[in-house]
Amino acid sequence: MTLDTLYTTLSSVYPTAYWSYPEGKAPAMPYMVYFETPSDNFGADNKVYHKRNNVAIELLTKTKDQTAESAVENALDGLELFWNKEETHLDDEDAYEVIYHVEV
Repeated sequence: MTLDTLYTTLSSVYPTAYWSYPEGKAPAMPYMVYFETPSDNFGADNKVYHKRNNVAIELLTKTKDQTAESAVENALDGLELFWNKEETHLDDEDAYEVIYHVEV
């Protein structure tokens, strides 16, 4: 799995950008941003034996939107990625944010 493949899949569901949109250029919700988070590599013999690159995918919606969440989850399932999610409300943007954590 590559970040390019992840981007292609996510952007086929909703507008998607790496890390953020330029100031004032975010599309109407729902949209997504994704970025790499700290890796969790497996080491052996003083070197990286198996790379584990972690990615956070943030889905932003105006209201709690289970249809949007299902669309993202189906896309991740289609890539055969194991995912976990968490949810929060962004008061300053008056938006809901669902964060998916995956390993690529």
